[in-house]
Amino acid sequence: MRSNSRKKLPEFPIPEILASQETTSALGDIVEHVDKNAINPNIYKGQFKDSATKKDRFLVRERLKGIYYNKCAYCEDIQNKPEVEHYRPKKKLSEDRNHPGYYWLCYEWTNLLPACHYCNTDKGKRNQFPIRGIRVNAPPRLPDGSWNQSANDASVSPLIDEEPYLLHPEVDQPDDGSYFKFHNTGVMEGIDPKGRGKKTIEICDLNREDLIDRRREKISNILELIRCFSALWSEGHLTVDDFKAALESMVFEKMLKMQQPDQPFSLLAIYIFEHFNEIIVPELPTPTQGKAVSAVFTNFRKRFKYYKNIKYLLK
Repeated sequence: MRSNSRKKLPEFPIPEILASQETTSALGDIVEHVDKNAINPNIYKGQFKDSATKKDRFLVRERLKGIYYNKCAYCEDIQNKPEVEHYRPKKKLSEDRNHPGYYWLCYEWTNLLPACHYCNTDKGKRNQFPIRGIRVNAPPRLPDGSWNQSANDASVSPLIDEEPYLLHPEVDQPDDGSYFKFHNTGVMEGIDPKGRGKKTIEICDLNREDLIDRRREKISNILELIRCFSALWSEGHLTVDDFKAALESMVFEKMLKMQQPDQPFSLLAIYIFEHFNEIIVPELPTPTQGKAVSAVFTNFRKRFKYYKNIKYLLK
């Protein structure tokens, strides 16, 4: 999971079907009568008939895929096509059978995320939505009793005051280093004191076997290259300068590309880069190789940060 604010960019406006007068009117009826059976999947998926191809298209799903680079918002995998998922469940809650579900958020843009089948259903999220704060049980009202639609945004009160355990990539900062850590085995661990990282992993089943295997494979691929160049240097087949150049161009620059938001498991790549001496260096064959690789990486990282800051200042 990685933070994502691309919904706020001009090229990713709220899909027309969600903002239409017809949808607003239909949603008003749902709220007025608490009619969850009237929730229309064709609306929150953005289904319409393409006049050119005569085929069904799903505008909301397409736009979410564009915003999230075809990745699942939770596991960051691109192998399984993500569907439109409701961050706050629309019809019922696993934690509270008396709660009607957040039916008034069924067409809310900030409540819609792209999620793969395994994170959203199967052994994943389904209707889970545990919180630390006070549960919102009904649509918020204005003093005159009318429905306060401006309070539907996931980032404002009263919804934000629920203090959800499940991290929201558009509201929270799940890639700031405070929620997760990764192990060499590919296992993901929650580390924040409130337990949000841990619960997010549990809710979306982010330590399922296939994800662990794929994360471990990415770590192994980096290690394999570093071990290869380290062995060539140790055996005298590479000069010090060639050793440094090989690591920087063939490994470290690749690690930078892996952190880009369009890459699968970019959160893992960020963690590896920020915790290189913890994740990678201990796995090298000898202490000498470990020290040498660590020194080259430290210099590369300093230069990267310097140029990154200069580029930022010149904007």
